[in-house]
Amino acid sequence: MEEKGVMGMIRLGIVDDIDTITTLYKETIGTSSMVKLYMRKNILTNQVYIKDVDNNIAGAYIYQISKFSNPYTFSKIPYEVFWLEQIMVFKEHQGKGIGKELLLHYFNTGLNNNINQFMLVCRKQLITYYEKFGFKVVETGMQKRHNEEYYVMKRTI
Repeated sequence: MEEKGVMGMIRLGIVDDIDTITTLYKETIGTSSMVKLYMRKNILTNQVYIKDVDNNIAGAYIYQISKFSNPYTFSKIPYEVFWLEQIMVFKEHQGKGIGKELLLHYFNTGLNNNINQFMLVCRKQLITYYEKFGFKVVETGMQKRHNEEYYVMKRTI
């Protein structure tokens, strides 16, 4: 699925994008010895959408569809959740609305897959940003590896 935006198009990632997306991940999220393998897996399973600007990658998001059930309700029936694993924009393209465009594409992709439950995990400084898009904090916890607090956010459309 390709969609033209104001400044270019959003398209599925392809194998040729792996090196650039790996660089994008390292610049925006952090480094890991498994990043390239993680990117390859997600691209090969069609779980990466790329934002091109002037025929160059400006940003991307990675999603996952998973089953979820809420242990605090009487209904233990799992439902599908559209997880936003990563949303990344190269520094030189930040502040131009690309993150917003990718996030709106993420919602549409979920809805096109008949999923109306959207979730993500973020740091405290991003809560206000995601609240603008209707997400609400549903859980908090402490990440052991980096000793950093995290927030699970959810939006139902």
